[in-house]
This record gives sequence, C-alpha cells and structure tokens, in this order.
Amino acid sequence: MEQILLTAASLVSVLALAGLIYPFRPFGKRRNALLAFVGCLLVVGALKPDAGADRTAGTVAVAEVKPELGVASAGATETEVKVASDPQARYFAYDLTRRDDGLVEVSTRRVGPSGTSFAIRLVQCDPLMFAYLAEADTKSDLRRSAVPAFSVLVDGSISDVISRYACEAADKISPPAERNVRPAAVQSDLEAEAVEQQQALRDAVEARLWERARAELRTLTSAGLATEAFKSEIEERLLALVRPLSASERDANLQGYELLAALRPENATYIRKVEQYQQAIEAARTQAVTRLRKSEDRIEGITWYQHPNQPKYLNSRSTAYLYIGRRGEAGPPFLRLNIQYTASEWLFVRHVIAWHDGIKEPLTSGPFERDNNSVIWEWVDVAPSAVQVEILRSLAGAKEAVLRFEGDKYRRDVTLSAGDKAALREVLEAFEVMHNGM
Repeated sequence: MEQILLTAASLVSVLALAGLIYPFRPFGKRRNALLAFVGCLLVVGALKPDAGADRTAGTVAVAEVKPELGVASAGATETEVKVASDPQARYFAYDLTRRDDGLVEVSTRRVGPSGTSFAIRLVQCDPLMFAYLAEADTKSDLRRSAVPAFSVLVDGSISDVISRYACEAADKISPPAERNVRPAAVQSDLEAEAVEQQQALRDAVEARLWERARAELRTLTSAGLATEAFKSEIEERLLALVRPLSASERDANLQGYELLAALRPENATYIRKVEQYQQAIEAARTQAVTRLRKSEDRIEGITWYQHPNQPKYLNSRSTAYLYIGRRGEAGPPFLRLNIQYTASEWLFVRHVIAWHDGIKEPLTSGPFERDNNSVIWEWVDVAPSAVQVEILRSLAGAKEAVLRFEGDKYRRDVTLSAGDKAALREVLEAFEVMHNGM
C-alpha cells in the first residue's frame, strides 16, 4: 500500500509542477497547484524508505549473545564482502557466529548474473581451513551437512576471502585466544593428514624424486602442515644427499638445491647455489658442441661431430658411443650409435644387454659385422631409436653401467668407464643444443 501511495504522490507532484507553469484542471489556479505540490512532497518524504538502512557495507554489527546456541553472534545485519576473483557478483555476509569449539559460521548471499544463491561456511581460523555446511538458491532450501569436510583454501578464492573476513569479524565478537580450541574430530583429521603428507615428502626425498618432493612440499606448506621441526628434519636429510655430490653432477645438484630453496626461501646460500648450477648447466650446454671434433665427408656432404673420447678404431676397445651427423650447414642433426666388441676370439654377437644400477634392458639385437687381423672385432652402426637413446641416457647417468655381449655360445660383460659415460652424456647434450637451433 505504501508503494502505491508513494507512486500516486510522485505522479501528482509532477502534474502540480506543470500546473505552476500553466494552470489547468483540476488545479485552476497556480496557488492550488503550489499547495498540491508541497503536499505531495510531504507525502513522498514520509513514505520514502530510509536510505541509510541499506548502507551496511563495511560495518561491523554489535554482538549479541544467544545462550541457547552457546555462541556469540554478529546478528543478521548484512555486510558486503568484496571478492576480486568474482567481479560480476556481489557477496553479502550475515549471521556471523563463533561457536564454543572456536570455529566460525558465516552465512553469505551471492547476487550475480545467474541470480541469487546462499551458502553457510564453517571456518577454522588457525590454520585457515573451511567446509561448506549448506548451499542453496534460497534461504529456505539451505540444509546443513551433518559431517562437513574441511578443505585447504586457495589464496584469493571466493571462500578464502570470505573465510578471512569471517575470522577478522569474529575477533571483534570474542577474543582471538578463544579460537585455538578445535573439535577433537577436526584435530584428529588434521594430525592424520599431516603425518601422511609428511611421510610422502620423506619418501620422495629418499627416492630422489625431486619434482614429486617439491609438489609434496607445496601441499604441506599451503595446508599449514610444514612445521619448523619437520622442515629442519627434511633440510638435514637433503644436505646429507646433496653435499657429497661432485660439482660435475650439475643436474642432481640443481634439483637438490632447488628443493632446499623452496624449503628455506630465506636462505641466501641455497638461492645462490641454484643460480650457480643453472649457469653451469647453461655453460656446459653451450660448450657441448664446440668440444666435439668435426670432420667432413665432402662426397656425401655430411659433417660429422665426434667426442674426443670416442675410440679411434673399431678394434680399439669394447664400448658403445654416439656421434652426430649433419647434411649441409642448415641441415637437421641426426644421431648414430656404434656398439663394438673386440677380443682375441670370436663371440659372434647376437644381442647386447644394458645393465645400469641394477636395471637390465635390451639395447640391441641382430647380427654384427665382423673383421680381424691380430685381434677380432665385431660391431654394429645404426640410427638409434628413441628407446635406445633413453637407455644410453640411463647408462650415462648410472653409477655402474655394464654392457653384456651375448654370442652364439658365450657372453662377455664390459663395464663402461667414466670417460665412456661422460662421452655419451656430452654427445646427447650437444645433439639437444644443435637440435634446438645452434
């Protein structure tokens, strides 16, 4: 009814204003139009809603105690919460309460292009986590969950912003010290989660799975489960693994110090070590090509790139090595693999098995070419497959690498020297640099 009267008074005031300029019925005279206009203004002023009633954003409601719920509450006054990650919607918090167990409940209303929706969140302030108690399109449809599932918050997300607002607002209702009390079930779940995730990080470190270890560390840190004591434990174990490494093991050093820097970002020594090994790896890659010996086959138009440690002759020694070819100056590089066996008696090699740090893999099969003078030698020279390249990469990085040459009746094992392993590694580095445009 008030809205109807307000609309009618507004319409009459407009007509009265027109009557002041040019008298017409039903006013007749300008004095009557003036009186009607003033009267309508008084009616509009009396019926218009209080403009300050809706200006609740940024305010903190006075707390009131609800003994029957055992909580302190901020009442039902709505407060707008700015959420940058959802710019097309507006969020309003209401019914903010701190429970006896220290958790905070906050109800929110979202108004956006898709309509209006409501939610009730349960927030743990230290460490910050939340759970949905209810979600619905209307207040009447909200149904509370009996066993809410707490989740780790993502910085800047909708729930992160609302949860932080709820904790800050709740501090004004009751002292912050009261929020350290957690329900036994929540405390137990957090402890179990911490134990499981901490062990996962330990396992990854022991297995030298550095990428997995860094992912586990990020999960622990974001959940607030990386305690100072645990970080000290992991730091000590990492140093025990990384310090014995030689400077030539650049990749392993880099990965170890990257994890240490992620664990202790305030440690300038770890950050400096990361930069040092990054620069060393880049320098090694740049020098990889210039280290190789070049020779030209003018008839075929191929330039060959060979490592200085490559055997000079096929009958020099038993080993496996890689070398690179390129047709013309701009042609794409290609790899060649040579596996050779030399001895005083024929073996008639049919298969070669690669063994590296306890792992056995077939490297090649098929007949070898053969020749002899005072000694015999058997060899095969092929374009290696992707699988063979990965096996050779494993041999190059192994502490112990063995080639087993299997013949018609006998077999011989040959341990690759440190120089042979380095040659494999450096030729692979050079090939990658050349393949990427050098």
